[in-house]
Amino acid sequence: MNTFSSDTRAHAPVGGASLTASEREYQRLAAAVADWPVLIRRILDQHDATGTCRACTTPGGRMVIKAPCAPRFLAMQAQVINYERAELIGNHQ
Repeated sequence: MNTFSSDTRAHAPVGGASLTASEREYQRLAAAVADWPVLIRRILDQHDATGTCRACTTPGGRMVIKAPCAPRFLAMQAQVINYERAELIGNHQ
């Protein structure tokens, strides 16, 4: 599984597929970031609609990293985790 794809649903293994050690660590990080909604919002607010942030471009605006960059992708993953947590809580009330 490519943890840096633009698919925000990539955080969950499909069909019980196992994750590599790196992917498990990344998921733990995304779950920790999910507990910081203000941080998620700040990271996402620093990006335009195409996912480009100031750190992803050189002076003059040339992209040097394919969007979404790692911080934005992590924030997107954390946002999905929060959504799924809210759905679980909503289903148990």
